[in-house]
Parts: sequence; structure tokens; C-alpha cells
Amino acid sequence: MLGEQLNSVESRNLLSTIDKMRKLLHDEKVNLPEIVVVGDQSVGKSSVLEAISGIQLPRAQNICTRCPLELRMKTAQDEEYATIRSSVGSVTEKNIDDLTKIADEVTRLTSEIAGTGLNVSPNPIYLTVYKRDILYDLTLIDLPGITRNALPGQAENIHQQILDLINKYIKPPTAGISEKLQGRGSGSMDLQLGCIAVLNRNQDEIDRNISFSEMKQREKQFFITHKEAFEPLPDEFKGSEQLVRRLATIQQERIRSTFPDIIKKLKNQLAKNKAQLKKIPPSVNTEAECWTNFQSMINAYRESIHDNVKGEYDQVASMEVTELPITCTDVDAASNDNIDSDAQDDECEEEESLAEENDEDHIAYHIYQLQRKFQNECRQSFPDFFSSKYHKIVLREIDRTAGVSLPNFPSYQIIVGLFRKELQKLPHCCHALVKQMHEYMSQCLLQLFEQAFNNDYPRLKERLKEIIIKRLDDVQEVLMERVNGILDMEKRVFTLNHYYMDTVNKFKEKDKKKNDAHGGTNALSASLSPNPASTAIAKKSPGTVAYASMSNEAQAAQDIQIALHAYSKVKYSIWFLIDI
Repeated sequence: MLGEQLNSVESRNLLSTIDKMRKLLHDEKVNLPEIVVVGDQSVGKSSVLEAISGIQLPRAQNICTRCPLELRMKTAQDEEYATIRSSVGSVTEKNIDDLTKIADEVTRLTSEIAGTGLNVSPNPIYLTVYKRDILYDLTLIDLPGITRNALPGQAENIHQQILDLINKYIKPPTAGISEKLQGRGSGSMDLQLGCIAVLNRNQDEIDRNISFSEMKQREKQFFITHKEAFEPLPDEFKGSEQLVRRLATIQQERIRSTFPDIIKKLKNQLAKNKAQLKKIPPSVNTEAECWTNFQSMINAYRESIHDNVKGEYDQVASMEVTELPITCTDVDAASNDNIDSDAQDDECEEEESLAEENDEDHIAYHIYQLQRKFQNECRQSFPDFFSSKYHKIVLREIDRTAGVSLPNFPSYQIIVGLFRKELQKLPHCCHALVKQMHEYMSQCLLQLFEQAFNNDYPRLKERLKEIIIKRLDDVQEVLMERVNGILDMEKRVFTLNHYYMDTVNKFKEKDKKKNDAHGGTNALSASLSPNPASTAIAKKSPGTVAYASMSNEAQAAQDIQIALHAYSKVKYSIWFLIDI
């Protein structure tokens, strides 16, 4: 009954399926039921396999099996033959019609996989044998024997390599182990599945080429002759045929018990692989398809930049507003409500930090903030031309140019020199603006680039990133040159803008009104004069306009200060296109 079950079509199909799965899933982390032959070197593992399969395997004095040999035994109805193939290199199966040539083919493939030396390899050889005298389909895996000491030409860690290879096969709980019985005692292994006694060919029988069929007869006679010695052992635990039967039974039991779980794991693995497969972009087979994909990504990148420049941010539409934020303007408007000024500053700083955290790609907003900062820095770079401190500076410059022109007509070079001196403060903030613009645009454009370009084309992505960075660096260099050119042009103090004279006249008219209001005292000059005692009220005569008595140098200094203030206002309005 058991023999019919083991030889049933269902059992054969199950084993064939497992064999195919093992071949296909060799590099996958899927545990399959398998029977592995392990043990020390030269303890008779190959002899057991020969007795089971009835075929001659390679033999050598030192290590012989140097890579896993997956031996599949199939019952043949007609002619006997074998197929063999390697798991690396050429994977084409080779038919072997003469079974006596199997050992030579195994040796050849072993040299191809593990080299011609004495080292081992984890890549297996697949050998399938079809014979008429095979009782049950069975698959065994022969592993290299455990080597304690490395031989000349072997890797120093050959012992650990073999142990790692063995553990890879026997670690799964579904693995069955068949090895030669070495006795019991300290260090022996508890054989939970029992042991079966077999008689292998000795060296003399191997040298005399005793056939395997004759060896089976000798084995049967051996147990009859030594009946008393093996009397405690039941008949189902004697002989190679019983070993095959036992192994086939264990194999079928393991296959049937683990097959549902294997299918479940494979389905889960397939689902994961399919999910990963969907992430793989479609293949690009033509130049037109390549260009289409490239243009699509470039267009998405360009639109993303344009949207952020125009202020069309994706986050705005999806924001969930739970309460209205308090802006700095709102805080200032509520300053009369006994709100602590420090708390206001903290809220404003917190708001700015939140904006910086969440709105890094808001190009329009950040460019505007950089422009405002630059505008304030430029305004602050010019001093208060009407301060007493600056009045002293102007008087000093007038004193240095004494004798060049009339006392009441200041030298034009004084105005040019003073303005150029103040102009020297502008390059720092101008260059800082260019660098800040470059730093922000580099960060923002690369961030948008990462969003538009996925990792499907890594080489293209890296190349485009290099181009973007180089282009930004080139633009920064060009901008620096243009800024320096503009600053050089500003050294020429000249304007046709009517706002200049309008501003000058406005200040003089304002000063005249204050003079009249103070009974002839020049209010502006009085506030600027380093020595107020020198200022006196002028005598009035019929037909004359009263004005304060002041030195020619002080009057010239006042005119220069008004001219510098008016000219700086004109230049500031031109630079930032604002109304003065």
C-alpha cells in the first residue's frame, strides 16, 4: 500500500514540482523540504548515494564533492539516461546516454563552478537519473565533506565555508539528514528518524568494479549471514532498498505537510515582487520614446518652477485651516491692548520660522523677502546727510579744497568724492544679495527637481542635476559682473531726473519758511552749525530778504548736504522704482 502511494502520479508530480521550485528559487529565501547528505570528509557519503542510486560518482583521496550535488532519481519505463546542468554559466541541460560517464560530467562541472583547485562553491549541480530499477522517485542533496584542516591550495577558512554551506541547507526545520552511523556516546547525534543499516562497496570491490545489482545481492546475503548480529533490528531497517523506501516516505510526508505553507509564502512573495514590478518604469525601446519621456519630465519640472514663481502653490489648496494665524501686522495693530512687546517679537519670529520650514519652494515669497531685505540694507547704507556729524565731515572736505573755487560755490569734486565714498558700502549688500539668491535658487530648484524626476533613470538624473548646478553657477558669475558694471556706472555723479532739483528746491523752500518763522534765523543752518554763537540775525534793509548771518563754508556745506540727500533719493528711487 505504501509503495503504491509513493509511486502514485500525485506523489511523483509533487516531487517534480518541488524539484522545479528548488531550481527556480535557488537564490530566493523560500525554504523547501529536502534531504541532505552531510558528514565528515571520507566517511562514505558518496558510497551511500551510489548504493541508493546505482550510479558511479566521482572519487578522490582528498575532498571530492566541492559543490552541492542535487541528485534526482526518477523511475524510467523505457531507456535509461541522465541529464546534468550547472547553476552558473551555461544552464543548458546535457543528456548522458551512457550512465558510466556521469562521474566524468560531474567532475567537469565541478571544475567549472569551483575551479580546478580544492576550494568549494555554494552553486549547485543538478543531476537527474532515469533508471528502471529505481523503486521510488527521490531527491537527495550531497554536500562537501567537513574538512578540519586546510590543505595546500585551499582557503584558510575552508572549514567555516563548508559549515556555512551545510547550515544553509539543514537550518530549515523541514530538512532531513542522512549520514553514516558512527556509534553512540559522547558527542553522538540523537537520530529521531531512526537509522538503517546498509552494506557499501569496500575499496577492493570498487577496484574490481563490482556492479550495484550484484552488490545488492551481497547486501541481502550479508544480513542473512549475520542474522544474529542484526536480530534486534527489524527488517524495515536493513538494506539500501529499505533506506530508499524510508527516505521516500519521509520526503513525501514533509512535502505534503509543508506544501500549503510554501504556496502561501510564494504568493506573498509574488505579491511583493508584483508591487515592486509596478514601480519599474516602462521600457524605452526607441529614441522617440526616450525623447517623449524626457520631455514629459522636463515639462513637469518647468511647470513646477513657473507655478512657484507665480505663487500657485500646491499646498494652499490642501491646507486645513483650523484658526487664523496672527501676523506681525495684526500684532502691531493690537499693540494698544496691553500685549507685551517681547511676546509680539516671539510670535513674529515663530511665524517667520514656520514659513521658512514649510515654504522652502515658494519662490515668489522668498524672492520678495530677499528684495525687501536688500532694499532696507541699501537704504541703511546711506547716512543721515543732515546730521551734525556729517556736517562736520562736509566742512572738513570744504576746508581741504580751499582756494580751488569761490567760497560760496562748493567744488563739484567734493560732492563726487563724498557720494563715491558712500557708494563703496553698496557692493557688500549687492554681492550678498546675489549669493543669497544663488543659494536659495539652488536649494529650491534641486528640491523641485527631486520631485519632478524619480529614480527610474539615475544616470540621466545625476547628469541633469550637474547641468542645473553649473547653469546656476554661470548665472551667478554673470550677475556678479553685471552688478559690478552697474556699480561702476554709478560712480559718475550725474542725473537729468527733475526730481533732483525738485527735492533741492523743496528743502531750500522749507528752510526759507523756517527762517522767516524764526525772525530771520536759518533753522537748518543753526541746527547744523558747530558754533551756534556765530549765527546772528541779519539787519534788514528796504527791498531785501532777511536771512541768517552765517559763514560761507557753512552755507556751502548746507548746499552740499542738500545735494547729496536729493541725489541719493533720486538714485534710490531709480534702483527700486519707488516714488520719492
